[in-house]
Amino acid sequence: MNRLIKLGTEANKSPYMKLCIWIYYAGHGVMSNMNYIVFNEKSNIKRFFPLEDKINKLTESCKNTCAFVIWDCCREEMSKTEMKEASLEKNHTGARGNVEVLSTSH
Repeated sequence: MNRLIKLGTEANKSPYMKLCIWIYYAGHGVMSNMNYIVFNEKSNIKRFFPLEDKINKLTESCKNTCAFVIWDCCREEMSKTEMKEASLEKNHTGARGNVEVLSTSH
């Protein structure tokens, strides 16, 4: 992710450079108004990774960057109690910036 941010920052500096990111994710996921990828970790901090939020922030801050994301994963919807226990963000409104999201049904 850090390399993508660096590339996006470089693209943002030049009117001639554009960065297009293609991401295909297949694996485990959960939803709580946004998609999180899930790792096999005991710690909630390490278990849930907010890939969608990271991509949104990248494309919002680097205007010459766009992202196409395919979520090919199971996604369970988390209850408010589970979200609180996992300390997941609550106020996410979906794809922002220059992001096109395709996903399988959950």
